Amino acid sequence: MASTAAESKPAPTEVESKKASRTQTLPASWFTNQEVFELERRGLFTKTWLYVCHNAYFKKAGDYKLFTVATFPIFLVMGKDNQIRAFHNVCRHRAYPVVKKESGSTTVLGCRYHGWSYDTLGNLVKAPSFDDVPGFKKEENGLYPIHVHVASGGFIFVNMEAKEKPSVSFSEHFGEMEKELEKIDFTKFEFRETFTMQGKFNWKTLMDGYQECYHCPVAHPGLARDFNINTYVVTPKSHYCIHTCQRKDAADLKKSADAEFTGSADGLWMYVYPNVGINVYSTSWYSIRVNPLSAGETLLEYEVFVAKDAPEQEKADFVKFLKQLEQEDFDLCVLTQANLEKGIYHEGVLHDFRERGVLYYQGEVRRMLEEHAALEKKAGRKILSASWAPAEADDIICGGSCEPSELKW
Repeated sequence: MASTAAESKPAPTEVESKKASRTQTLPASWFTNQEVFELERRGLFTKTWLYVCHNAYFKKAGDYKLFTVATFPIFLVMGKDNQIRAFHNVCRHRAYPVVKKESGSTTVLGCRYHGWSYDTLGNLVKAPSFDDVPGFKKEENGLYPIHVHVASGGFIFVNMEAKEKPSVSFSEHFGEMEKELEKIDFTKFEFRETFTMQGKFNWKTLMDGYQECYHCPVAHPGLARDFNINTYVVTPKSHYCIHTCQRKDAADLKKSADAEFTGSADGLWMYVYPNVGINVYSTSWYSIRVNPLSAGETLLEYEVFVAKDAPEQEKADFVKFLKQLEQEDFDLCVLTQANLEKGIYHEGVLHDFRERGVLYYQGEVRRMLEEHAALEKKAGRKILSASWAPAEADDIICGGSCEPSELKW
């Protein structure tokens, strides 16, 4: 682990003290209502910094990788200048996907509908038969760009806000998070595998469990066997949280040069708002991206890296351990979501210490959605933060009929 937690309850952090008056969970409807999910797409996932993948997938100019982010199709591509850029996977001609394969390598990105082609900078380089179209300008029809930041250790973040500069910079948003990543030598790891799990539950149902270990003694016997769960602490920072816990054999670990598996002293467990976990151990690390597909369905996407010099059996054992742990959480989410949708449960109460991580992240979700809903109400229309289209384009058709329906907070 990154550090050893004390048994005593620490003082509230500054970000927690601002939320001290609210200890209820988010309403159950926020986990089941499709309108709430659509509001999350418009006012949360498209106006904040999101982790998408590690840069290990990009070796040369033209290497690209396709993603969905809260159902929005995007792709990353490395340019000839070795910079990684991101674009919406939408052709500017008739909206067909530019990239079809999950990954590949090409310096010319050609749409397979009408043959429009783009370079790795997103510039339109070919539009068959459009040279003689009056007023048409290639330079005005490049791919829709997405902001990119490659953080220390090779972690790639995107921000889909449709502005020349995002409202909040990466450093302003995450504060000292990069300093946490700088503590780890990620060059000693190599890519091992990716795997996915798709389940019928809301993305927040999974994040609720990730942001606390109150459930660990009951739900995760493997963790409870190795760790003193009473020492588990979640410390909220600036849109991320650090998780710490003491191993039951911590004293022996400190004496051993090759102390390993879970919780050794040179690791890092970190939650990255709103939907990502990055967990680093001495001989392995993995990320989990909790990718919402709808109000009631979520895709869990994992990338696993292992130390280059670790024994093969140790690598295999870690992956086996990880998949068992994630299956346990997956099963919890499926059954919890089923009950959330029955209409009996409305909201619950959260422990101000054991579930402080849940309080923090749910508070941020609540704040962002309430602010965006107020913005839409004032404007009298839905506002998609990722859209580069002028507002007037919608107003011509809507004529006031596209106003967002009232949400019960």
